[in-house]
Amino acid sequence: AAEALGSSTDGLSVLRGKHVVELGVVHADKGSALRALAEELGADAVLYLGDDVTDEHAFEVMAPPDVSIKVGEGATAAAHRVSGPSKVPAVLDRALKAVRQAIAQQPEDSRAYLALMIVQFNRRELGAALSAGKRSIALNKYDMLALGEYGGRLILSGRIEKGMALLQEAGGGEAARPAWHHIYLFVGSYVSGDMAEAMRHAADIPNDNVAMGQVAQVLAASAAGKAEETKKAVERLNALNSNWVSNPQKELSRVIPDRGIVERLAKGLAAAGVPGGS
Repeated sequence: AAEALGSSTDGLSVLRGKHVVELGVVHADKGSALRALAEELGADAVLYLGDDVTDEHAFEVMAPPDVSIKVGEGATAAAHRVSGPSKVPAVLDRALKAVRQAIAQQPEDSRAYLALMIVQFNRRELGAALSAGKRSIALNKYDMLALGEYGGRLILSGRIEKGMALLQEAGGGEAARPAWHHIYLFVGSYVSGDMAEAMRHAADIPNDNVAMGQVAQVLAASAAGKAEETKKAVERLNALNSNWVSNPQKELSRVIPDRGIVERLAKGLAAAGVPGGS
């Protein structure tokens, strides 16, 4: 019935997730979010892995030299496939090797060290990742994107005060912030207990089609005491990926290595009515 309504009503978009259909007035999906993020980062190529049907939107907008990888079974627009999550570390191993080769060829390339930080962070090699981030900003102190990404990784690793300071510096001079920088700032503010700042940064996140961005919307609405808005935000999060509602701690742990931050956000989600948040 929801699909029929979306198909027959002008101005509505239909997004099919796992066990849910979302109707929206904004035509946004992971494909548009991926392209926007790639442009913000100035990326020459993108590595994207996904296991949900909504990841197909991202796969569909990718083309060489991008690398799209479907995790698990099912029809897909991805160019490559691995059988399941257990195979993802091997993919990250190859990504790490490629980044190290790039650094060997151009050892003074600050963006190569930024890429190294991102790969090592995703591999949970936190010490090495943060060292690579520090090297990146040392090579180019004017790269505000790298400074913000390094600050964000510090926040997600539990070094909130230092990370927030670097992100504030990266956004100085009214510079436009990438969406993820607003998410880092939200996390740092929320975990620090500054709900006014957390709500401000949540409002500044430019779209709600990234799961962590939608988590921010849920927590901000709940902190503001807006019950109906909180309920709708939870429904949108479920539409993006139902795993974030059924097991948010697991999904948060994929993004955030600091256990204390994961537990704090999960507690907030439980208070907001997310079934699996407690």
